[in-house]
Amino acid sequence: MRRVLYVDGFNFYYGVTRYWSHEKHRAGLGWCDFRALIERHFPDAGELTVKYLTAAVNQNDERDDNPGEHKRYWIWRRALKTVQGLTVTEGFYKRADHRLSGRIRKEREEKQTDVNLAVEMLLDAGSPPESRTEHVFLLCGDYDQMPVVFA
Repeated sequence: MRRVLYVDGFNFYYGVTRYWSHEKHRAGLGWCDFRALIERHFPDAGELTVKYLTAAVNQNDERDDNPGEHKRYWIWRRALKTVQGLTVTEGFYKRADHRLSGRIRKEREEKQTDVNLAVEMLLDAGSPPESRTEHVFLLCGDYDQMPVVFA
């Protein structure tokens, strides 16, 4: 039996870091072993693949109000490499600076994470029967993927 967990990594990472940033003592990076999460709650025989979709934060993408973000992000990415069977698919960032009170605020827009996730799900669902995914898990904090889930 083939199982796949699709993780909206952009959504997950920023959801975790925003949640813990409001706490007095930030809880590190909010690490999650995605494989263990599925195995613990949905134990079953069969191969489990984890597909993590995100947009990489590089120094040029860092926002003014979050110094050191790119370093924290790459620590997170190194930690992801410890999850067996996890693959990463990257989108990108597009600069979206905003002028506020005569000052330019460095901003960005994440691109392709949602589209890449939907494409991966549809490709897996349409694969030949002998390699088709039988159980799909989606870890996402918004409703952007509902159309592909219904499809």
